[in-house]
Amino acid sequence: MLGIDCLVSNLDEEANMFQRRSDNSHTEGSHSNHRRYFRYPSFGDKRCGEINTGQMQAFEAIRWALDRLNKQGQILNGEYLSDSYIPGVKLGMVVRDYCGSNSAAVASAEDLFPQFQSGQRDCDALNPEQVMLGLIGASTSSAMMELNSFTKQFGIPLLSFSATTPKLSSSTEYPFFMRSVPPDGPLMDVIVKLLSEIDWDYITVVYTDDAYGRGAYKEIRPRLDAADICLTKAIAINPMDSSTDSMNNLLDQLMETDTTGVIYLGNHVIAPALLETAESHPSAGKLQWVFTDSLSLMSTFPNQKYPRGILSIVPGARKITEFEDHWVRIDENNISDENPWFKDFYMKMNQCRLRG
Repeated sequence: MLGIDCLVSNLDEEANMFQRRSDNSHTEGSHSNHRRYFRYPSFGDKRCGEINTGQMQAFEAIRWALDRLNKQGQILNGEYLSDSYIPGVKLGMVVRDYCGSNSAAVASAEDLFPQFQSGQRDCDALNPEQVMLGLIGASTSSAMMELNSFTKQFGIPLLSFSATTPKLSSSTEYPFFMRSVPPDGPLMDVIVKLLSEIDWDYITVVYTDDAYGRGAYKEIRPRLDAADICLTKAIAINPMDSSTDSMNNLLDQLMETDTTGVIYLGNHVIAPALLETAESHPSAGKLQWVFTDSLSLMSTFPNQKYPRGILSIVPGARKITEFEDHWVRIDENNISDENPWFKDFYMKMNQCRLRG
């Protein structure tokens, strides 16, 4: 059995993992389907926070891709498939929700790969008929860097669909890391070009004090200088503190700069909390925000006026018609057991309640 491990950041402590076992191999995965980490097995009395809607399509795309790779005896795009993509091999995957916690992501990987545990007996316990191919996720740059410290010594491939910090591009430090998105440098070029096009001469940058935020800020600062755009102030914030007090304090600091334009370079934990707090802040209405993909394009901001007018810049992506068809056909009343998080996602997105 070949396998893929997948780490996601999810929603419900009752449904923090799923697995699709195959006869030959599987992939392990770690996704963050929840905005905050509150509970994980063996981590004590804590729970995951609300659902992270921005991760759901990525997770569902992985499931969809595995289905296509495993098809056999069927016609696909006009071609008859006599065998699976890898002849004689079916791919499966085990998925863990690490709830946005780096330490929980590492703990998930330790559970998924016995090689992480000390002692020869763990290696002896491995089933040679069930091969782990690699690890997909975690979703954030900082979590990927921590995971690398464990997987590097065993030569386990790491793949991320959203970790963009340029530091991960180092083939020396991260020899087994791959990603399906470009690093932050090209995206910072686009942001600065946009600022020049709309004649913004002064800008403030807010970034989270983590691998992604620091890396993105390091990339954009020299680009602002080269474009003769004045960086009025750069504010680093705690990547996990989305409390109302912290958000109000940040907004107060921004007001003191007398700068209208603000670039946010940070994670998906702070972004929605910041916009929600700004809804009632007495002076935040004068700010014009530029966001990257820390805000999902699927975000709807129910009952909020403040997010209107945000400039959101994300890397381009090729549309896959077959996946779009799969996505719109998901029946919220008959959800696959392989996606224990879709129900919460659907209710969050549509502000409704489903039965059960």
